Amino acid sequence: MNPLQGDSVLKTISNELYNLFTSATNLTDGYKMMAEIGLEIDKGITKGSMMTGTITFDKEKFKEAFSKDPNAVIDLFKHNENGIMRGLDAKLKEWTSSVNGLITSKIKGYDSEIDMLDDRMEAMDNRLQMKYEQLKKQFTAMEVALSGLKSQQSWLTSQLASLTALTQANKG
Repeated sequence: MNPLQGDSVLKTISNELYNLFTSATNLTDGYKMMAEIGLEIDKGITKGSMMTGTITFDKEKFKEAFSKDPNAVIDLFKHNENGIMRGLDAKLKEWTSSVNGLITSKIKGYDSEIDMLDDRMEAMDNRLQMKYEQLKKQFTAMEVALSGLKSQQSWLTSQLASLTALTQANKG
Protein backbone atom coordinates (compact mmCIF):
# COMPACT_ATOMS: atom_id res chain seq x y z
CA MET A 1 0.00 0.00 0.00
CA ASN A 2 1.22 3.48 -0.83
CA PRO A 3 1.23 5.52 2.42
CA LEU A 4 0.78 8.80 0.53
CA GLN A 5 -2.06 7.59 -1.67
CA GLY A 6 -5.05 9.86 -1.28
CA ASP A 7 -2.97 12.69 0.20
CA SER A 8 -4.79 15.92 -0.70
CA VAL A 9 -1.62 17.98 -1.14
CA LEU A 10 -0.08 15.46 -3.52
CA LYS A 11 -3.36 15.20 -5.41
CA THR A 12 -3.49 19.01 -5.73
CA ILE A 13 0.11 19.15 -6.98
CA SER A 14 -0.52 16.29 -9.41
CA ASN A 15 -3.62 18.01 -10.81
CA GLU A 16 -1.84 21.35 -11.16
CA LEU A 17 1.14 19.73 -12.91
CA TYR A 18 -1.21 17.90 -15.25
CA ASN A 19 -3.07 21.13 -16.05
CA LEU A 20 0.18 23.01 -16.53
CA PHE A 21 1.41 20.34 -18.93
CA THR A 22 -1.81 19.85 -20.91
CA SER A 23 -3.39 23.32 -20.96
CA ALA A 24 -2.86 25.87 -23.67
CA THR A 25 -0.52 28.72 -22.84
CA ASN A 26 -1.39 32.38 -23.37
CA LEU A 27 1.25 32.76 -26.05
CA THR A 28 0.03 34.85 -28.97
CA ASP A 29 2.34 33.31 -31.55
CA GLY A 30 3.72 29.84 -32.16
CA TYR A 31 2.92 26.70 -30.24
CA LYS A 32 0.47 26.86 -27.37
CA MET A 33 0.45 23.26 -26.09
CA MET A 34 3.05 20.60 -25.36
CA ALA A 35 1.11 18.09 -27.49
CA GLU A 36 1.85 20.27 -30.56
CA ILE A 37 5.56 19.52 -30.18
CA GLY A 38 5.24 15.81 -29.33
CA LEU A 39 4.90 15.75 -25.53
CA GLU A 40 1.71 14.20 -24.15
CA ILE A 41 0.51 12.59 -20.93
CA ASP A 42 -1.14 9.16 -21.18
CA LYS A 43 -1.26 9.36 -24.96
CA GLY A 44 -4.10 7.32 -26.41
CA ILE A 45 -5.51 6.29 -23.03
CA THR A 46 -9.16 7.19 -22.55
CA LYS A 47 -10.04 5.15 -19.47
CA GLY A 48 -9.34 6.96 -16.19
CA SER A 49 -8.38 3.77 -14.36
CA MET A 50 -5.62 3.09 -16.89
CA MET A 51 -4.05 6.55 -16.69
CA THR A 52 -0.66 6.63 -15.01
CA GLY A 53 0.57 10.12 -15.81
CA THR A 54 3.26 8.77 -18.11
CA ILE A 55 4.71 11.37 -20.46
CA THR A 56 5.28 10.23 -24.03
CA PHE A 57 7.74 11.93 -26.34
CA ASP A 58 7.20 11.82 -30.10
CA LYS A 59 10.70 12.48 -31.36
CA GLU A 60 9.66 12.97 -34.99
CA LYS A 61 6.89 15.42 -34.10
CA PHE A 62 9.33 17.37 -31.91
CA LYS A 63 11.98 17.45 -34.64
CA GLU A 64 9.40 18.65 -37.16
CA ALA A 65 8.12 21.40 -34.83
CA PHE A 66 11.65 22.48 -33.91
CA SER A 67 12.87 22.59 -37.50
CA LYS A 68 9.75 24.53 -38.52
CA ASP A 69 10.06 27.19 -35.80
CA PRO A 70 12.75 26.68 -33.12
CA ASN A 71 11.98 29.98 -31.38
CA ALA A 72 8.32 29.00 -30.98
CA VAL A 73 9.40 25.72 -29.31
CA ILE A 74 11.77 27.58 -27.01
CA ASP A 75 9.10 30.18 -26.18
CA LEU A 76 6.63 27.41 -25.30
CA PHE A 77 9.03 26.42 -22.54
CA LYS A 78 10.62 29.64 -21.40
CA HIS A 79 8.64 32.63 -22.61
CA ASN A 80 9.05 35.50 -20.15
CA GLU A 81 5.46 35.42 -18.90
CA ASN A 82 3.60 32.53 -20.50
CA GLY A 83 6.16 29.75 -20.95
CA ILE A 84 5.45 26.40 -19.35
CA MET A 85 8.71 26.41 -17.37
CA ARG A 86 7.89 29.91 -16.06
CA GLY A 87 4.55 28.54 -14.88
CA LEU A 88 6.24 25.53 -13.32
CA ASP A 89 8.78 27.78 -11.60
CA ALA A 90 5.97 29.91 -10.16
CA LYS A 91 4.11 26.79 -8.95
CA LEU A 92 7.26 25.36 -7.36
CA LYS A 93 7.84 28.62 -5.49
CA GLU A 94 4.19 28.62 -4.39
CA TRP A 95 4.32 24.99 -3.19
CA THR A 96 7.65 25.29 -1.41
CA SER A 97 7.30 28.76 0.14
CA SER A 98 8.76 28.58 3.63
CA VAL A 99 5.86 30.66 4.95
CA ASN A 100 2.69 29.18 3.49
CA GLY A 101 3.64 26.73 0.75
CA LEU A 102 1.54 23.58 0.33
CA ILE A 103 4.48 21.25 0.86
CA THR A 104 5.86 23.31 3.73
CA SER A 105 2.47 23.30 5.45
CA LYS A 106 2.16 19.55 4.97
CA ILE A 107 5.63 18.96 6.41
CA LYS A 108 4.84 21.20 9.38
CA GLY A 109 1.64 19.21 9.92
CA TYR A 110 3.57 15.92 9.87
CA ASP A 111 6.18 17.38 12.23
CA SER A 112 3.40 18.44 14.59
CA GLU A 113 1.92 14.93 14.50
CA ILE A 114 5.33 13.41 15.21
CA ASP A 115 5.83 15.78 18.16
CA MET A 116 2.39 14.88 19.53
CA LEU A 117 3.14 11.15 19.20
CA ASP A 118 6.53 11.64 20.86
CA ASP A 119 4.81 13.43 23.77
CA ARG A 120 2.25 10.62 24.07
CA MET A 121 4.99 7.98 24.05
CA GLU A 122 6.92 9.86 26.73
CA ALA A 123 3.79 10.17 28.89
CA MET A 124 3.10 6.45 28.42
CA ASP A 125 6.70 5.62 29.37
CA ASN A 126 6.29 7.73 32.53
CA ARG A 127 3.05 5.93 33.43
CA LEU A 128 4.70 2.55 32.84
CA GLN A 129 7.64 3.54 35.03
CA MET A 130 5.27 4.64 37.81
CA LYS A 131 3.33 1.35 37.53
CA TYR A 132 6.60 -0.58 37.64
CA GLU A 133 7.65 1.25 40.82
CA GLN A 134 4.22 0.62 42.39
CA LEU A 135 4.35 -3.10 41.57
CA LYS A 136 7.95 -3.30 42.82
CA LYS A 137 6.87 -1.80 46.17
CA GLN A 138 3.94 -4.22 46.38
CA PHE A 139 6.21 -7.18 45.59
CA THR A 140 8.71 -6.05 48.23
CA ALA A 141 5.91 -5.69 50.79
CA MET A 142 4.62 -9.15 49.91
CA GLU A 143 8.11 -10.63 50.30
CA VAL A 144 8.46 -8.96 53.71
CA ALA A 145 5.04 -10.31 54.73
CA LEU A 146 5.95 -13.78 53.40
CA SER A 147 9.22 -13.69 55.33
CA GLY A 148 7.25 -12.78 58.47
CA LEU A 149 4.83 -15.65 57.83
CA LYS A 150 7.73 -18.07 57.36
CA SER A 151 9.21 -16.85 60.62
CA GLN A 152 5.85 -17.39 62.37
CA GLN A 153 5.63 -20.85 60.74
CA SER A 154 9.05 -21.78 62.11
CA TRP A 155 8.08 -20.52 65.56
CA LEU A 156 4.76 -22.41 65.46
CA THR A 157 6.52 -25.55 64.22
CA SER A 158 9.01 -25.34 67.08
CA GLN A 159 6.16 -24.69 69.56
CA LEU A 160 4.23 -27.70 68.23
CA ALA A 161 7.38 -29.83 68.39
CA SER A 162 7.94 -28.72 72.01
CA LEU A 163 4.32 -29.40 72.83
CA THR A 164 4.46 -32.81 71.20
CA ALA A 165 7.71 -33.65 73.05
CA LEU A 166 6.16 -32.48 76.34
CA THR A 167 3.00 -34.50 75.70
CA GLN A 168 4.99 -37.63 74.96
CA ALA A 169 7.20 -37.07 77.98
CA ASN A 170 4.10 -36.85 80.17
CA LYS A 171 2.75 -40.12 78.70
CA GLY A 172 5.88 -41.96 79.34
